[in-house]
Amino acid sequence: MRICNKQRGAALICILALFLTGCAKTGKLDEGDCACVVRLESIPQEFKMLGDNEKSLLGIEVVLENITTERRYTFALNEENGFAQDASLNPGTYKVYYCSASPHFLHMKMKAREDQLNVSKGGSNELTVYIENMEEFTDTVWNAQPTREIMQQDKFSRKVQWNGQIIDMQDITDYIDFTLDRQVRGYEQVSLSGSGIMITVQNQTSESVDWTECELIKVQAGASDVIFPQGARVGMSVKEIVHAQDGIYGTPDSMTGFLLIGTGMDKTGMVYYDESSGDKITLECTTDAEYICDIIYEFAVYE
Repeated sequence: MRICNKQRGAALICILALFLTGCAKTGKLDEGDCACVVRLESIPQEFKMLGDNEKSLLGIEVVLENITTERRYTFALNEENGFAQDASLNPGTYKVYYCSASPHFLHMKMKAREDQLNVSKGGSNELTVYIENMEEFTDTVWNAQPTREIMQQDKFSRKVQWNGQIIDMQDITDYIDFTLDRQVRGYEQVSLSGSGIMITVQNQTSESVDWTECELIKVQAGASDVIFPQGARVGMSVKEIVHAQDGIYGTPDSMTGFLLIGTGMDKTGMVYYDESSGDKITLECTTDAEYICDIIYEFAVYE
């Protein structure tokens, strides 16, 4: 019954997508006789600073739509093709329908230099895209470089590197701004987000209090510039962290979610426990196991 429900849900999503976007026609990059190219304007040096897994995930997608035929053409720019893709299109005017970069945790916002590309046999037929928020992207990459101090920390040291500095996770509210526009009810847990980090606090009393009076019980990172002990961070491959011999944390103590990693089923979590402190670390990967997407540190929960 569960599988049938999922199938019905997937069908409904497809129908909704068609309703919202229409039945777009897909064009081929080799269907015409006018040579053209879509390229990244300049390749930043920060690309070289990314980890091997991040480099394999890095991609820019540009979709052009012929304004007459309404056919759409998808260009995929990546390290393999030097962030430039050639095509042979029919003459015409093509508007920039979509322009984006992945993975999302790198915070790259892409933009085309022109809103459209006029393709002709005698034209240059070149469209360039660039990183619109270059400063933010640069900061993200530089802050994702682990320092020697964080590399030497034990995974249960309760330390984390953020903005290039080492901080105690229990003091994280002294560094990052979190807000909540209401009181926390008695014994209630609430989660607050800021700067790629989500914290969970719990009111330990029966009375409603301000969230700043609650106890911090969990820190969760979904950004690559938040670095945990020994260099663990979002964007790394599963093997880099949890492999028995090659992983920096080694074999996990238990698993959550769907136990067969990379099947496209539920999100899988790999869990580590510290018996002395009661702390718990959970590493969650994407459903296709391409990378670690969340790192969760919980205080004194293991018994």
